[in-house]
Amino acid sequence: EATGVVVAIPYDAGGWFVGSATTQGATSAAGGVLTAALGSLASGGHATVAFVLRTREIGPATLSATVRADQHVNLTESGSSSAGLAVLEPPGTLAFGSTSVAVPETSGFASVPVVRTGGSRGVVTVRYRTTAGTASPDVDFRPTWGVLTFQPGQTSATVEVPVLASPHNRGDVSVGVVLEGATDGATLGPQASAEVTIRDVDPDFVPPTVDRLRLLGDGNGIGGLAFTLSEPANPATALNGSAFALYDLGPDAVYGDGDDATVAYLPPGYDPATRTVYLTPAAPLAPGRHYAILVRGSGPDALRDLAGNPLGGGVDFVALFARGASLKYTDAGGDAVSLQLKSGGFLDLVRAASGDATSLTLQGIVPGRSTLSGSVSRGRGRGDGSTPLGAIEGLGAFGDVRVSLKTPPFLTRALPSPPGRTGRVAAALARRLPRVR
Repeated sequence: EATGVVVAIPYDAGGWFVGSATTQGATSAAGGVLTAALGSLASGGHATVAFVLRTREIGPATLSATVRADQHVNLTESGSSSAGLAVLEPPGTLAFGSTSVAVPETSGFASVPVVRTGGSRGVVTVRYRTTAGTASPDVDFRPTWGVLTFQPGQTSATVEVPVLASPHNRGDVSVGVVLEGATDGATLGPQASAEVTIRDVDPDFVPPTVDRLRLLGDGNGIGGLAFTLSEPANPATALNGSAFALYDLGPDAVYGDGDDATVAYLPPGYDPATRTVYLTPAAPLAPGRHYAILVRGSGPDALRDLAGNPLGGGVDFVALFARGASLKYTDAGGDAVSLQLKSGGFLDLVRAASGDATSLTLQGIVPGRSTLSGSVSRGRGRGDGSTPLGAIEGLGAFGDVRVSLKTPPFLTRALPSPPGRTGRVAAALARRLPRVR
């Protein structure tokens, strides 16, 4: 039996002392030496001392231990032993080098650095992906995801986020990027998410407008409305049913006079490729009657563009419309207007909220037979005996429709003419409409 057994291990060569334990006796550390007082060991017996060091540097190191007991005052060669250590570099910690990156929208892409710290042993990988922000996918940036691979000794890599130059922003927008799923012993650092700010170089403060209103369906009624915007709409606002109102104007065909009745309609549709909003009445609208469509440009339900600008700069859009072979209405000045398309086809009439016509479209004409006629008469003490028609469309080729607007003061801003025949067609129309201005 050995008594008073003590083991001494200088540990500076291996690193900083963290902790220790033994199967018998007690351990202590001081002055760079770990001491284990094991007490007595029977002949052939053994004890185990365990200790943890935090390594100082990567590479080889040697630790030595010496032992003494009451039975041996002088240390001999057999009372000491050494062991070589190989301190391996860890795989490392992966994180974004910066949690905030800003680029102009014209840059093409944003480079977000990823760094590997605390070791670079072996091949490790980490996944990345873009996350939601104020930027719109496929408008301000291309959603992206993938895997970064770090080779042995590699300490940096880059995530590239494609950036798009959007003409429909009026301020900076942002998109997030995250790291996840580090492999092969690597860990994620605290900076596992970053934000990319896309600087707007050409803010859009121009509000959208309604460029054109079309009536859908056939001559038996109006099956739907399609209005095209001057620029793409925010889809959420274009699909919001509360952004619209549909009215039956009653017998007098006047908007806002107190007898307008609301008309039910189905949830709207929107085609971003053509910038067109579709509104379908719950039942087809009757021919020969006049209706109004209101698209909100003010209030919380306003239709907005991708930059957030409200329709018309905050002003509601209102258009009056009707379909039929024979239409009658009162214009803004109080003149009574009558229009007819005989011998085939029907008319689509669009008017401003004031009552004046903005466009007249002939549908389903029979070439050589259809005749467009009309008259204007002054109301009782009102009107000047003339009325605007806006643009007349759908006359077809020259001679397809006989124009017989016998009352002279129909004012038009556009009459169609085939390419290369402008002069002859204009002259012929002038003969048929001798006082059109």
